[in-house]
Amino acid sequence: MIVYTAPDLLVLDEPSTHLDIDTITALIRALRHYTGAIILVSHDRHLVRCVIEGAPILQYSGDGDGGDELEDDTSDEEDGGQSKREPGKVYMVGPKGRVKLLENGVDGYTESMEKKLKKLKIL
Repeated sequence: MIVYTAPDLLVLDEPSTHLDIDTITALIRALRHYTGAIILVSHDRHLVRCVIEGAPILQYSGDGDGGDELEDDTSDEEDGGQSKREPGKVYMVGPKGRVKLLENGVDGYTESMEKKLKKLKIL
């Protein structure tokens, strides 16, 4: 126990709740540079895509005309890509607390939900 070093681990439950878009972007950048393990529980698909799957950060370009558009923001590559890590795994907690690995990540989840909604004639 004297020489054992505990692993670095962050457990985050809905960290983007009540945050504005700029603060969420800063959180994504900080978590991307974190070198330890991350367990992230979130309904925010963009946050999960960016932090866990390594997707580009999308930012709103509010130019004042009321037509906010999403832009791909790659400006967080200041360290020459040194902080790049392998994409993580995305899991879903389903009925009765069953945990399921989502092979295609957040996009696979979105597609499966769209199929279910179409079946129910909601979409």
